[in-house]
Amino acid sequence: MSRCRENPAAQPPRGAARKAPVPLHGHRLKTYSKVIIAQERQKRYKKNHKKCCFLKKIKIFAKNG
Repeated sequence: MSRCRENPAAQPPRGAARKAPVPLHGHRLKTYSKVIIAQERQKRYKKNHKKCCFLKKIKIFAKNG
């Protein structure tokens, strides 16, 4: 049973949830909840941060090397 029929008065998600991509596991199209968006953003930030630190280390080694 689709979610739409369960709650006909449901509003479309606002803000980031509307623009969010399809869930990573998603064969079913549905919008992200704000919590999931926040988690994804944190994951992405951590990944980028690690990459950043790694590149900084390489630069330092290159200078000293």
